[in-house]
Amino acid sequence: MNGPAKLAPTWSARVVDAALRLCVDFPRLTIGVILLLTFWAIFQLPKITTDTDPENMLEPDAPVRVSHESTKRTFGIHELIVVGFESERDLFNVEDLTKLFRINRETLNIKGVIIPDVLSLVTTDTMRKSGDTLEIRKLLEHPPQTQEDVRQLKETLLGNPLFREKLISQDGRRVAFYIPIERKEIAARVTREIQALVDKEPGITAKVAGLPMAEMVFGEEMFLLMGVLSPLVMLVIAVGLWLLFKDWRLIVAPLLVSMLSVLWTMGLLIGLGHPVHIMSSMIPIFLMVTGLADGIHILSQFYDVYPRYGDKRTAILETMKELYSPVLYTSYTVMAGFGSLMLVNIPPVRIFGLFVAIGVFAAWILTVTFLPAFMMLLNEETLKRHWKGEVATGGLLVRVADWLGRLGMARSWGVLLAGIVVLALAAYGMEQNRVNDDPVKWFKASSPIRQANRLMNQQFGGTYMAYLVAEADEPDAATRPEVLRYLDELQREIGQDPRVGKTTSLTDILRWINRVLTGKDELPRSQEMAAQYLFLYLSSGGSPDTLDNFVDYGYQRLNIWLQLKTGDNQDMIEVMARVNRYVVAHPLPGVRVEMTGPTYVNVVWQQVMVTGMLGSFAGSVVTVLLIMVIEFRSLLWALIGVVPLLITIFVSYGLLFFIGKEVDMPIAVCSSLALGIGVDFAIHFIFRFRERFRQERDLQKSLRWTFGEPAVGILRNALILCLGFAVMLAAPLGPYVTVGAFTAIDMLVGALATLLLLPALIVLLRRVLLAKEA
Repeated sequence: MNGPAKLAPTWSARVVDAALRLCVDFPRLTIGVILLLTFWAIFQLPKITTDTDPENMLEPDAPVRVSHESTKRTFGIHELIVVGFESERDLFNVEDLTKLFRINRETLNIKGVIIPDVLSLVTTDTMRKSGDTLEIRKLLEHPPQTQEDVRQLKETLLGNPLFREKLISQDGRRVAFYIPIERKEIAARVTREIQALVDKEPGITAKVAGLPMAEMVFGEEMFLLMGVLSPLVMLVIAVGLWLLFKDWRLIVAPLLVSMLSVLWTMGLLIGLGHPVHIMSSMIPIFLMVTGLADGIHILSQFYDVYPRYGDKRTAILETMKELYSPVLYTSYTVMAGFGSLMLVNIPPVRIFGLFVAIGVFAAWILTVTFLPAFMMLLNEETLKRHWKGEVATGGLLVRVADWLGRLGMARSWGVLLAGIVVLALAAYGMEQNRVNDDPVKWFKASSPIRQANRLMNQQFGGTYMAYLVAEADEPDAATRPEVLRYLDELQREIGQDPRVGKTTSLTDILRWINRVLTGKDELPRSQEMAAQYLFLYLSSGGSPDTLDNFVDYGYQRLNIWLQLKTGDNQDMIEVMARVNRYVVAHPLPGVRVEMTGPTYVNVVWQQVMVTGMLGSFAGSVVTVLLIMVIEFRSLLWALIGVVPLLITIFVSYGLLFFIGKEVDMPIAVCSSLALGIGVDFAIHFIFRFRERFRQERDLQKSLRWTFGEPAVGILRNALILCLGFAVMLAAPLGPYVTVGAFTAIDMLVGALATLLLLPALIVLLRRVLLAKEA
């Protein structure tokens, strides 16, 4: 009964057995070929290009992107960086405003800043009446000379609704600049250069906010952090492996398999010209899990087999023969699951799914070639000297596995009922979950970016931009009194929403001109008067760029700027719902309204991302189920096999509701991680149990044996990877904390679900399950 396991006499088994013997007999040649492939992959890495723009989650021809780009072109809108300035005292004094004047002037010299559209003290127009015309000048044409100049400037800013809470804060002590840039990719660089200018002026501090800056800084830090965290996670895992196996030489093998699979995959991705996006930057993390999992199973089995033979070659061959099938089945099941992501209508997710599948295949190739070849190069005497029975059997883990097995077998109904209760609670939590995200919240609450964002949205109108575009059926409709009144009333309705800090449109400019000319805060009463006001403004030296942001050249499309105080998806959705309710209740014939802007685009891509990932996960589960039916040649065994997977995903996602966490982009990504973990443990357990039962023909003996080395291998996997990825909880970026926490939770839940529920189900369904086992 304890003899070496035999592979089924299939053509695939014979091919793998021959290849395995070739790798064992010629280990240096095998490693040499693998190193050549690795060098090729390494040479591709310098060609790396990155894409940190979340908008690229959507297809280029997605309606929301097309509409957003059209709005930007029509109204001359660009990505904005919002910079708030303050000093230890009230900023409105001669000395500090002089410093601010210099910073403002130098900011205009930064490459990539679109000077005509900068909104600041130096670039923004103010006006006063001069006879029958307007006198237009800049708010701050030169540094203030006296405190009286400062007082007048402050009064002008606070007295104009266009400037209040936009250029000057609520408390009148801070100033904000709105810096448009040529493209989002330069946001982080421009931010650093602005900060460098501020550092030259003692006493002045700057708070930089805005989605473009946050998204691009996150992108830069994300890649740097991946370079730090990946080796750190590997180091912790290496220490964990050493504590279990006490032999550095042996544990290097699975670590190298994981590392090489990452190099091959990323080298291929970069070599084929794909940019590394936010999604694909997480490929190494996923491959570390799948690559190490099989290696740890093999390492555990080798320690169980080696003392029987005392010969490494025989032990390696028998280990690989016994684990070849579960490792193969696990690998191509996970490949199919990730491969199904290619059906998602999100370009980076398709690339992510494809290359994780390729990486899993690479890890399998390395596991059955490199791993045995590397182990063959180990010194035989060293292996014998370092092998100890207690270490090899796992010590405490053996006792834990035995206790779990006895519990699952002896208390089958209790375990099953407890599982059902947990599943019901998790399902309730999942039902209560809601999708909500804000890229700024990808940074921790203590991050300077989060702190700056919080202060800016408290003191100013808001740093999250959205645009409500009203389009009329006819040219020149924008100056008609009924259209202007409708727009004005719509603005007032939106402005009552506490999520919206400020709105600005053509009506505000016309009201301003009317106040200056007549002293009345009202809109022009006729289309002719509105046209005259705009002509007067432009002919008096007013900036055309100011008008361009709010109305097109044909006066057919109008744009309302919305400044939101929060970037949460749900808040943007509530604002849109408010707009829709008003438009439905108060329709204006011949005028249509459409929401666009970066905050709205974020809502769309994040919803598409989250719903797409979760939807594809459902498809992946079905795919995994079908493959398990083929693997196990039994629908019932396949259904039992997906139980740990479903428990893992339900518990981890249901837990979100109970801890007050909403579903965001990083959490959606983790659904794929749960797939690999749940499938791996279940397939190993079921395959090893069934093989043993065919030999023993005794349920209790077969289950007790399965709760020996196979169960210990599962616990080792869960424990080591859980500890390794727990390191990510200390990361400064939220998505990495999320991935680390989810991986740790998934590992523990997946292992417990496998080792408790599977034996309970096998015992309860033994008559049906085992009737056809040969």
